[in-house]
Amino acid sequence: MTLWVTIYVFMGKRVDLKAQQVVLESLNISDLSQVHALLSYILRFAITVQGIGAFLLAWAWVPEHGWGLGLYHAVFHSVSAFCNAGFDLFGESLVGYQDHPLVVLTITALIVIGGLGFIVCRDLLAYPKNHQLLWHSKIVLSATGLLLLGGTLLFAWTEHGTGLLDRHPAGIRWMNYLFLAVTPRTAGYSTIDYTHLSHAGILLTLILMFIGASSGSTGGGLKTTTVVVLIVQAFSGVRSRGAMIFKRGISREAMVKAVFMFTAGMLLISLASFILLSTEQIPAGFGLEYILMEVVSCFSTVGLSLGLSANLTAIGKVVLIVMMLIGRIGLLTVFWAINLRRTPSKVKHPLGNLMIG
Repeated sequence: MTLWVTIYVFMGKRVDLKAQQVVLESLNISDLSQVHALLSYILRFAITVQGIGAFLLAWAWVPEHGWGLGLYHAVFHSVSAFCNAGFDLFGESLVGYQDHPLVVLTITALIVIGGLGFIVCRDLLAYPKNHQLLWHSKIVLSATGLLLLGGTLLFAWTEHGTGLLDRHPAGIRWMNYLFLAVTPRTAGYSTIDYTHLSHAGILLTLILMFIGASSGSTGGGLKTTTVVVLIVQAFSGVRSRGAMIFKRGISREAMVKAVFMFTAGMLLISLASFILLSTEQIPAGFGLEYILMEVVSCFSTVGLSLGLSANLTAIGKVVLIVMMLIGRIGLLTVFWAINLRRTPSKVKHPLGNLMIG
């Protein structure tokens, strides 16, 4: 919808207020007049970052595949990583390059940059001149840093001694632990066979996939800012004080959106998982994680799998297609699209007391 409204803006067409609200939310801007400048920046930034990524990957793949195929692989995987698409041309993702620092670290950087969001990246580039960051950027960068650091340390703990990466030197192991923390949010590339991941590692992957990238980025998922708002609101409720982040309060509207996205996301995942548990066969040696991995991966548009994708029934395919569409469009956009023509009720009802907990 943002794309179509953007085309309308460039053509000078009028856009109704509710459609404008969807665009402003998806691009994280306050005025539709900013669309021209923002899209120009996004285009230049995306081409530059993907060009640098392709150049670095070419250093690894041109000597291996020759100029033609090497450059093609470099450009393709640079675009795929930056856009958090996860498509590869090797058939086994990046498993064959798990001990290649240039490939793994370049893909890692592209995924992280794409997952931060264009607004945050623009803010970071302007920091040397302005010496300040937007409130939104501070939250996104803090949450991303904690997830990357915490995820890397937790994967090092869960996968140490399992034989997954033990044959590699310490530096290569830590590089892959970092990649395990990065790729579920929400790129879908892999340097290991996920069927060999520990149960704790799979659970951690599911959590990271559900959280996803950040608002206004190329990634999917619930979004880091949504999770931050939920956590801060929960702790502020326990302390009986207003929700504050970096000395600023969180609006009630933001809290309502965060609760809605979390609740709707959990309900969708639960419903899809229930249907797939009824229609799909779980191979020996696997359990509930076999289904959950597929459902959460589709909801967050990640692309990681334990092998169910190739064996889906017709019903399973339809369910996951719907999950991917909703996940890519966004829960809030779907909700607003359903309610575009509804007028708010003018009737106010009395409040009731309800026991909680």
